Amino acid sequence: MGRAMTITVLGIAVAMSFLTMGAQEKRNTAMSNACNSFSVCSARNLSHSGANVALKKITENIAYRGTTSSNYSDGSFTASCSKVPATTTAKITSIGTYQQNTHKVEIVLELAPGGFKSAITAKPYVQTLGTLDVDGRDYDENENIIPNQGGLAILSTQTINRGGNSKYGGTTSEGIDYAPSTSFDSGLIEENAIFEGGFPGSPDAAVKVTDGMLKAIAQSGAGGSQYATDPGDITIPLRGVTYLELPDNGTWNAPNFTYCNCGFDYHSFGILVVHNANKNARLKNMRGSFYGIIIADDVDKIHGKVTGNVTIIGDYPRGNCVGNGTGDVHYSSFYISKSLKDLLNKQPVIVSWWE
Repeated sequence: MGRAMTITVLGIAVAMSFLTMGAQEKRNTAMSNACNSFSVCSARNLSHSGANVALKKITENIAYRGTTSSNYSDGSFTASCSKVPATTTAKITSIGTYQQNTHKVEIVLELAPGGFKSAITAKPYVQTLGTLDVDGRDYDENENIIPNQGGLAILSTQTINRGGNSKYGGTTSEGIDYAPSTSFDSGLIEENAIFEGGFPGSPDAAVKVTDGMLKAIAQSGAGGSQYATDPGDITIPLRGVTYLELPDNGTWNAPNFTYCNCGFDYHSFGILVVHNANKNARLKNMRGSFYGIIIADDVDKIHGKVTGNVTIIGDYPRGNCVGNGTGDVHYSSFYISKSLKDLLNKQPVIVSWWE
């Protein structure tokens, strides 16, 4: 082989080696990009999986709060769920990890209509006297306080006047809990509150269901529900949806909502409506224990205990105060949401899903 031919062959060999090396580098880069893309996608999928696990938990059990996690060979997810203080929403945060990549998902859920962020929600002005305790800290199903996730004591579209030895407690928007006190933190009440679209004008609007739905459920008798125009026809303890439709300026001097029999106490549960077309039906001298939501045109002198929420939709109070003796109104997102879910089939609503 001549010298020229030898040089040509060597040149071709060197060129081929460079081409081969370049192709290999491109293959390595492509492989690295593909692996990284797979890792990023896997982290994203894991974060969404965690979010859906937490979403399923709170949908099945409205009281669910906490953290859930799962580990796999090269990845994991951790998803936490907590209620946002002084609101009716909860937040799910899920972080998925695969190898060196992470991805975060945040979901905001509306657990209940916006009006249910306080122990007492009222269109008219509110006055409390006596030793009534209004506590917006969040009480769970066993009446234990869930720290730093509660709501306001009282919300009114007008003014709020604390008198006597009545006390207000609750959770501020910063998540700080305060036990009931006569010298309460100003962040525990909201005066002159503005509702988008106006304050609910009916019991159905308060819980965001079709007009007439609450009355229809009460008339059906489902789950112990009752409908009456005469208070004497109401059976204690209350269950389901109890709808008392009173005449103009009618008053229900309520019996003890706790039924005692053979040494056992049977408390009342569900949704209680005291209402008429003129929005001047009055619930007066409520005693005993009720767990859930009370919606009335006017509430006059609570002497028992409500765990959940009291909503007053009338324009003017006929009585002089919501409470003037011993009584308690405790905010409970559990009993509010349970009543809405069990009786009205209202599930948590996804407000936003960010990643």
